[in-house]
Amino acid sequence: MNMTNLKGPLWDLVHNAAISAALSDRILRACSVHEFPAQTYLQHVADEAGGMWGLSEGALAVEFAPGTRDPQKGYLLLPPVWVGEGGVVSGVRRMVGLSTTRRSVLLHLPAQHFASIARDEPLIWKWVSKEQNKNFERALGMVDALMVRNSEARVAAVLLQLGGRLGSQANAPRVLDITQADLATIANLSRTVLNKALRSLASKGAIELGYSTITVADPAALRTSSG
Repeated sequence: MNMTNLKGPLWDLVHNAAISAALSDRILRACSVHEFPAQTYLQHVADEAGGMWGLSEGALAVEFAPGTRDPQKGYLLLPPVWVGEGGVVSGVRRMVGLSTTRRSVLLHLPAQHFASIARDEPLIWKWVSKEQNKNFERALGMVDALMVRNSEARVAAVLLQLGGRLGSQANAPRVLDITQADLATIANLSRTVLNKALRSLASKGAIELGYSTITVADPAALRTSSG
């Protein structure tokens, strides 16, 4: 894809107040742009370390493989977000799997390009640490949601976390590419209990149920229901 034509929409994904515009531009120029159809894997759990992915358009499913269990979907990400920072920071194998849930446009920053920039631009470490902190905040938010005891409140809390948006964007309506079966697994609830909770939340106008999608229509109402 043509980087020049896409630089405007992708600039916000790279630009960070912690670094200069010149460094942001250098990071952007070090990236390649990729467009993927839905259901495309970017990485699998335990893959070799690699570069970072920046999601500009579309959505990603995140898979975990805790203990010896097979990987299962545990999170959804919507733009703008960077993932894969562990590969460039510590060189560890991939701890999560990533796949697109719809047509998606991503930046890819190869690990060797990151290392090349870091040799003479140490502030890139501040940039990547901020992106890593955002992902840590998302993870803590989901842990907190899963500790909610009331079933309907837990479903509401989990739906608020899915999509991974922070700050003011956390209050924006959004469409989540998730089946009710996947949501039941994530929230650790039976389908019967989940369906009852979803119908209740839908009756309040907090969510809208679709075919393999759940729309967070009123985040404020959903937050109220999350307790």
